[in-house]
Amino acid sequence: MEKSDGWFWDGKTDAVGRLWGGCLESVDEMLRHAVAIPSLEQFEDIVLMLETSEEIPTADYVKRVLRALGERGILERVNGVLMGRPKAWEFDKPQTAKEKATYREKQREAVLRTVRQYNKSIPIVQNLNFGHTDPQIPMPYGNIVRIVADEKRIFAQF
Repeated sequence: MEKSDGWFWDGKTDAVGRLWGGCLESVDEMLRHAVAIPSLEQFEDIVLMLETSEEIPTADYVKRVLRALGERGILERVNGVLMGRPKAWEFDKPQTAKEKATYREKQREAVLRTVRQYNKSIPIVQNLNFGHTDPQIPMPYGNIVRIVADEKRIFAQF
């Protein structure tokens, strides 16, 4: 368990949509192996929810997967992006507090830079406690989420 640095917000617009996504590495596998994902039209009603796993992927890997989503036309259509707090330590990949902070910062920058290449206006909220992190908040996958940017609040239907 680690204390969170809080949420990192970018974007001034509000958003509403169904949560879709999950572990970034799993989404990557879905894209690589032609597993069915929502259609481009369905992505127009989606808030993308992503997080990275105990594999502790590099910021460059995160950028490449997001770029794949962008090149497929997905990032330009989604209503918002919610990104889980990166897991930055694992038994086989221990890191100091400084290394963990640097790792998380590089991942946040990669997310922000890459998403903004494809969508300039949606809200992006990073460092949320869902996915492969401790503590962990369950997310209502497939249900409606609302992001209120000026209040920096997220509402979810469970």
